[in-house]
Amino acid sequence: GTVAPGLSTGSTAAGTLTANGNVMLTDSTSMFSIRLAVVSGTDNDQLTIGNGGTISLNGATLHLTLGAALNNPANLDTLYVIISGGAADTGPGFSNTFAQGSSITTPGGYKFNILYASNAAGTGAGSDVVLELTAVPEPGTWAMIVSGFAMLIGIRRWRGRRVEA
Repeated sequence: GTVAPGLSTGSTAAGTLTANGNVMLTDSTSMFSIRLAVVSGTDNDQLTIGNGGTISLNGATLHLTLGAALNNPANLDTLYVIISGGAADTGPGFSNTFAQGSSITTPGGYKFNILYASNAAGTGAGSDVVLELTAVPEPGTWAMIVSGFAMLIGIRRWRGRRVEA
């Protein structure tokens, strides 16, 4: 099955799902779906483990959906807590491939480190699973060409006005 905290019909805001006990995503058909930067660059969906429960992620697939707010680097957060509590002993991690400190690169070029058994600040021991944004994609080739062309037009206009005066 799929666990998608915060994703409800018609909702565009990030949300939290609280599980009052253990959560097990332990086979290849399990998917954990999280949205980052849904409305602002600092919000995201989150699974909270309550009442002393634990979470097991062995074999699950992590699916990230990136919101449009990620396109404004000035508003970005660098740490996104995707699981709060219960993750002090998660096992090897999603799909047995995302080990502590390994990175995930999204199709848009954003790169995240995954931190297990971390605290919400991404430093030291804790019981959270945190995604740390480490790289924002550089502008595409066409964006650079258009920017350069706009600068050339601006310089030419400026020079033309100086000659007329």
